[in-house]
Amino acid sequence: MTYCKAPYINTYINSNGKLYPCCAWQQVHEYDQTTVQAQMQSGEIPLGCSRCAAQDSAGIDSVRQNWNSEPSVPHAEIAVDNTCNLECVMCSSMFSHRIHRREIAIYGKPVQPNLLNNNTAWQNINWKQIQHLRLYGGEPTVSTGTTKLLSHLINTGDIEHIHLVIPTNCAEPPNTVMQTALSRADSSTIDLSIDAWGELNSWQRPGTDWNTTHTVLNTWRRHRDELGCTLTVNCTLTPYNIVATDTLIQQINDMHVHIEPVFYPEPFDVRRMPKKLKNTITVNNHYVNNILADDQTETNWQFPQHHQKIVQYYKQDPRHLYPHLIPYLPE
Repeated sequence: MTYCKAPYINTYINSNGKLYPCCAWQQVHEYDQTTVQAQMQSGEIPLGCSRCAAQDSAGIDSVRQNWNSEPSVPHAEIAVDNTCNLECVMCSSMFSHRIHRREIAIYGKPVQPNLLNNNTAWQNINWKQIQHLRLYGGEPTVSTGTTKLLSHLINTGDIEHIHLVIPTNCAEPPNTVMQTALSRADSSTIDLSIDAWGELNSWQRPGTDWNTTHTVLNTWRRHRDELGCTLTVNCTLTPYNIVATDTLIQQINDMHVHIEPVFYPEPFDVRRMPKKLKNTITVNNHYVNNILADDQTETNWQFPQHHQKIVQYYKQDPRHLYPHLIPYLPE
């Protein structure tokens, strides 16, 4: 099956202002909406959809499947810029300008040529029609471009018919404009990116500290009660933090907040770890254990070379945090 709702109901704008059908589109390929719709109708898989096609074939939940479960109303996914306050190990300079220097140090060149991306392509959207808006980063809580977009939607009143989704790395509290947008939106969801409870979260998301993250998390909990927004914690499961999921899941569940696993980027995907490494991991969580026991996605995957370079780049010895990874870490 090749059909996907995204090219029909969604506009995705990345931080350099280019338009695509969704965040999963392989951006080395140009996107033409009419062509892609025709390809899908004829049963052909567009080149930009190769990631979802591969996940579908492997039995992994794909972004295509997620889109096909979405209501058929106009959506927009907007990255106004790549301004960010963190250097998360699983991210790239397309979404965080702070990673630009790291990529040069590790790979010799950055993923995103420009240090800073910003665009005003969102001004070309007919906001009277949009019913669902997801912001991307950079980090929306520190992005002046995001503040301008939200101010525009507040001033025009268009925010009032929009379900607003804001992802945040939980390192900065929302400013007054963001709070106003959340209070006036038809409904809203805050996706908090937290990968572990304590020190390990700060290692996987360099640039913050756990005390700050914990304080901002409690701030968002208060806004949930005051503004009526929904909170979700997105935990990026990697070989680094997989053994620390028990405490995080328990703490988040005690707050009556839903926690959702994220598998990105694909080299970090714990479902692709070699069986030998999976067998060294023991966690007290049925969901995670089922993921690790799933041989359907088993590949001849070795601990990625660029992970080793990242460890060396930060000049840290994480062995006390990751004893299960000792055979896979650089000397």
